Amino acid sequence: MRTKIRLAIGLLFVIGIILIHLYGGFEQFSIENLRAWGDKCMLFIHEHYGLGVLTYMVIYATAIIFALPIATVMTLASGFLFGVVWGTVYAIIAATIGATCSFILVRYCLGDIVQAKYGRQLHTFNEAIAAHGVNYLIIVRLIPVIPFFLVNLLAAMTVISLPSFIIATFFGVIPSKCIFSFVGQQLHYIDSFYDVFSLRILAVFALLALLASLPVIMRLIQKRRARS
Repeated sequence: MRTKIRLAIGLLFVIGIILIHLYGGFEQFSIENLRAWGDKCMLFIHEHYGLGVLTYMVIYATAIIFALPIATVMTLASGFLFGVVWGTVYAIIAATIGATCSFILVRYCLGDIVQAKYGRQLHTFNEAIAAHGVNYLIIVRLIPVIPFFLVNLLAAMTVISLPSFIIATFFGVIPSKCIFSFVGQQLHYIDSFYDVFSLRILAVFALLALLASLPVIMRLIQKRRARS
């Protein structure tokens, strides 16, 4: 009975995501409209700073939970509206909260069921996640082309603990939020998302991902040497 309730909640969640994507009107969340709304938004934030921050973080976290395609725009908006430093802070917190809520929901609905049913088949995989899960998660967080929601979904299916997930997400999103927040401050000079995901920025993320993978690579090398 409890399993059926979980599956029903998961199904409703998926249906909700589909309906929101079909009728969400996300074309309004564009770089052009952000520039057009900029003066009004900044005036509101100037007069109601706390409420403006709260509104921004709620919208951003909700976008993460329901896999809405506005996360990049929201990160750019953080730098545009709050400046690089505070914009980065607000974006990191909002993204971490949204990812954590998504993780908890998916794990409650599906994660435990998958592990209970396929635990034997996933034994080797679970051991690898237990040993290197935080490193793996940080690495994929450093690759902005990997959908944020997909990472939350797949992580919830593993045995990684909630605290480890939160820590890896928090530190893993710092580089992307810093960079996109800085780019957002220069929003008047950006014409499209192609300017945001330039080869130079992607190269920086690739280098960071490589550095984050070094501990895992070193451990694998040590294990092979120990076996030989």
